[in-house]
Amino acid sequence: MTIRPLLSSALTLGLALLCAACDTAATQKSPPPPPPAPASSTAPGAPAPADPGALPAAAPPVDARADSSATLTVAAGDSVALLLGKVKGFGQKITVRVPVQNKRKLTATLIVKGGNIRFNQIIDPDGQANGPLGNTVAVPAPKNGTYQLIIGHNLMAEGNAEQEFQLRVVLVP
Repeated sequence: MTIRPLLSSALTLGLALLCAACDTAATQKSPPPPPPAPASSTAPGAPAPADPGALPAAAPPVDARADSSATLTVAAGDSVALLLGKVKGFGQKITVRVPVQNKRKLTATLIVKGGNIRFNQIIDPDGQANGPLGNTVAVPAPKNGTYQLIIGHNLMAEGNAEQEFQLRVVLVP
């Protein structure tokens, strides 16, 4: 009998226990109390003034879990769009097209449970590609046109071949 299979099994078990402990600790933390409501000088029934420091709200997410290609358009007057996606196997790539017109910054973030998905490439309107990238992409002063975000597995990490993700795109006017 060799040591290698035993060591591999022990490391796998140790990693599984560590992950379970972290998940348990994260779920047992109580959320911080909400901040006190500021005194309002608006008349009853009038809409409350917007919080200038609040993040912009997003429209309901586009569900593209059944597709390998989608176009995510940020509605006029909004700056955030969400997309639900799913990578169904190793080697599969998801292409998300984001039309950009007269914006100062494009930021895209992948929210993944398990962390084995990343931006493999970002292709600008001129066809120039950059990548591989991580879970966040930021393009200052983007060109007008359609950007392609190519999402796929991180080949440098292990994990499930099938994973769901949420993509959050923010366009700053």
